[in-house]
Amino acid sequence: MRSAIALIAACVLVLACSPASPETTASVAPPQRVLDLTVSGPGSVESTQASCSTSCKIAAASGTVLHLEARPSAGAQFKGWSGSCTGTAACDLRLESDAAAVASFEAVPPPPPPP
Repeated sequence: MRSAIALIAACVLVLACSPASPETTASVAPPQRVLDLTVSGPGSVESTQASCSTSCKIAAASGTVLHLEARPSAGAQFKGWSGSCTGTAACDLRLESDAAAVASFEAVPPPPPPP
C-alpha cells in the first residue's frame, strides 16, 4: 500500500512540475470579401486586382481598399456608378463585407453633319 501511495504521489509531483505545453497559435487569415462588378455599355473597369469589360467578381481580404477606374471605349462616355460606388469619378471602395457595383457607359452620338 505504501508503495502504491508513493507511486501516486510521484506521478502527481511529475505532472505538477512538468512544464506546461505551449499553446498552439494558428495564424488566421482575414476573411475574403467579394465585389460583384457589372459593366453596362461600351467600356471597362480597371483595378490592380482585375480588368472587367462585362462582369466579374473581385475577391480580396476584408478591409482591402479597391481603386476602380472606369474606362469608356472609343466613342463612348462614362455615365456613372451605382450600388456600392457612386458618382462619376474613380471609386475607392473598402471591402468590409461583400458588395456590388455597376459602371454604366453609353455611346456618344456622332456629331451632326455640317450644313
